[in-house]
Amino acid sequence: MRYVSQKIGLALIAILSCVGNSSGSACLYATVERIRFSKGAECWYYAGKATHFVGNFSRGQRVTVEMKGEMFEGAGPGGLLFKPTWTARVPSIEGPHKFYAGKVFAGDATEEDMSRLEALLPETGQYTFSFAPCGMWHNHGHVAICVSGPAHVTTPGAN
Repeated sequence: MRYVSQKIGLALIAILSCVGNSSGSACLYATVERIRFSKGAECWYYAGKATHFVGNFSRGQRVTVEMKGEMFEGAGPGGLLFKPTWTARVPSIEGPHKFYAGKVFAGDATEEDMSRLEALLPETGQYTFSFAPCGMWHNHGHVAICVSGPAHVTTPGAN
């Protein structure tokens, strides 16, 4: 019985290694972009290939983030050709004192539900916005982060 368990465990590790190597290499290297609101702006927009977005925010701000981007899907005979499709990215927010906001979805979630996240920030400090699946990291995408509530803390270097 123990021999069978070891075989199953090794097979599972081998399968997960293959899956990780096929699309997971993009998941290893985060690319960080600074969030810099223009003076008086309520929203910050980004288009590019960054994976993480970092900025300073104030306690009591309500933040709304929306993310979409390219994902490559197999097409053609045997799925050997890959074509880009534009789809939702699932955002998350991490901040001071282990703050985390993210979503868990049932199978019936709409693309708009998946791409949008709202949170009330509990502390003033640095927050990091990122997204899943990491297989979409380093593909072109769009990010919109909007705030309401107390004036936001200016990020060093902001206008």
